[in-house]
Amino acid sequence: MLESNLQLNWIKYAFTEDREQGVIEKFIYVWFAFNSYYGEYLFVKDGDTGEVKSRNELSAIIKSLNVHHTIDINFFKSKECFQFFTENDIKNMQRNWYLTAPYRGYDIYSCELRKWLKGYLKIIYGVRCNLFHGSKHAYDKKDMKIIGNALQCLCWLLVYFCHDDSLKREIKNNRNKWDCML
Repeated sequence: MLESNLQLNWIKYAFTEDREQGVIEKFIYVWFAFNSYYGEYLFVKDGDTGEVKSRNELSAIIKSLNVHHTIDINFFKSKECFQFFTENDIKNMQRNWYLTAPYRGYDIYSCELRKWLKGYLKIIYGVRCNLFHGSKHAYDKKDMKIIGNALQCLCWLLVYFCHDDSLKREIKNNRNKWDCML
């Protein structure tokens, strides 16, 4: 499975038919694809000095997703995975961090697309951090539900916001493997 598109390879690996993978593995591989996708936006060259500077990670993610204000966020708000985080108390769902609306410009209850998106990216990134740093566990049903919903949210965001058509197509083709994980 050697192709030139690293992100596409991670997505294919996440949903390979010949291995049985759980929600944690799928989330990790989709996160790798997402991380690789926005990684090229982490650095920006200053037009005047030519100096390369780094962006903060959330800014790079927003830049990579090429967010358009014409997108109706009600589509996302109607999805069960986004509703899960909206309707549950985020403070009790994450052990090491929390998000309440509004929190430093991140507002999952907002009707403004950028604020809403930043809020959800903050949640998904927090789930990633908790999982990668040992605060999410496969034996904990609540943690598995959080990871499964974060996986679904991440896939929906990639399908509708990324500008790589082959990546979008691969995620859409595997929708039955991520849209109903739990």
